[in-house]
Formats: sequence, structure tokens, C-alpha cells
Amino acid sequence: MTYLKKNHKEEMQVLQCVAGGNVNVEMNAAPGVDLTVLLNNMRSEYEALAEQNRRDAEAWFNEKSASLQQQISEDVGATTSARNELTEMKRNLQTLEIELQSLLATKQSLECSLTETESNYCVQLAQIQAQIGALEEQLHQVRTETEGQKLEYEQLLDIKVLLEKEIETYCLLIGGDDGACKSGGYKTKDYGSGNMGSQVKDPAKAIVVKKVLEEVDQRSKILSTRLHSLEEKSQSN
Repeated sequence: MTYLKKNHKEEMQVLQCVAGGNVNVEMNAAPGVDLTVLLNNMRSEYEALAEQNRRDAEAWFNEKSASLQQQISEDVGATTSARNELTEMKRNLQTLEIELQSLLATKQSLECSLTETESNYCVQLAQIQAQIGALEEQLHQVRTETEGQKLEYEQLLDIKVLLEKEIETYCLLIGGDDGACKSGGYKTKDYGSGNMGSQVKDPAKAIVVKKVLEEVDQRSKILSTRLHSLEEKSQSN
């Protein structure tokens, strides 16, 4: 259209120059074509062509505008969807950050609790080990005392056996166990001096009575042994 307008303008200028001159040309020829009609026809053709070009351009513009509007609408929808998705992702991100902070706080609390529990268990373990050590020491002392008591008991049993043998020997020496008596946990045996096999008939003689006192417990364990002597004078009837 620009090119056509330029040509039309140049042709109009040429025609104006030709019409505005003072050249008189006389020719013996057939009548010429009316330039005004020719120019009007050309103007009409140019205008029709320009209108056709304008319509084509407008149709092309409308078609392109429709496709562009459709693309813009699609892009706007995609942008809105992306914006909504971005907003949702931001919301999810904030939620996850809050959850992460909560989990970190819980982890720190659990670590503190674990450290405190470990320290408490270490203290309790140390106390238990100390108690075990004390009990082992007490057990060792008890074992030592038990062994000592066992040895002492065996020694006392040996002493008891020896004393019983000695008592049997004394009984055999005095001629029997007629003078033996039991009183209040003590075993007493009387031994007379002089003639051991017979009664003392001389009233003027003194009688010496010897008693062996043995202290025993409920299990017949001899706790102590001592010899007690009594001297009595018989009087005449």
C-alpha cells in the first residue's frame, strides 16, 4: 500500500506538472483519453485495492488477535494456576518449617532427657556398685566370721569331747554316777575324798565334796566348765 501510494503520488505530480505548463501542442490526431477519468478510475482501483488490503489486514489482525487472546487466556490461566500452586507450596513450606522446628525442639528435649536419664542411671549404677562392694565386703567378713565360728565350734566340740572323756574318767574313778545331778543348765557331779567305794563312817572326819559345773545351752553346747569344792564336817547322832 505504501508503494502504491508513492507511485500514485509521483504520477499525480507528473500529471499536475503537465497540466500546469504553457505548452500548446497541436496534433492532428484522434481525440485523447480524458486524464481526469483515467485518474478517477485509477483512484477508484487504488481505493478498492486499499480497502481490500485493509480488510485482509483487519481479518488477519482479528485472526491473530483471537489466537493471541486465546493464548493470553491460556497463559493467564496457567499463571493463575502457577500462582495458586506457588501459594500452596509456600503454605506447605511454612507448615514443614513449623513442623521441623517442633521436631528439632522435641529432639533437643529428648536429648536432654536422655542425657539426664543416663546421668541418673550412672549415679544409680555407681550407688548399686558401691552397695555391691559393701555387701561383698560384708559377705567376706561374714564368711571370715563364719569360718572363725566354725573353727571355734570345732574346738569347743573337741573340748567338749575331752571334758566328757575326763568326766567319764572321774566317774569311773569315784565308782559310778550316783552323785551326779542336773540343775538349771548345769551338770554337777560330787566326788568324795577318802574311801571312794564306801560311805564315810567316821563322824569325826571332814568330807570334801568336789563339783564340776558345766554351763550348757539349749543345743547341749558347753559354754564353760569350772570345779567347785566344798568341805563339810559330819556330826555324831
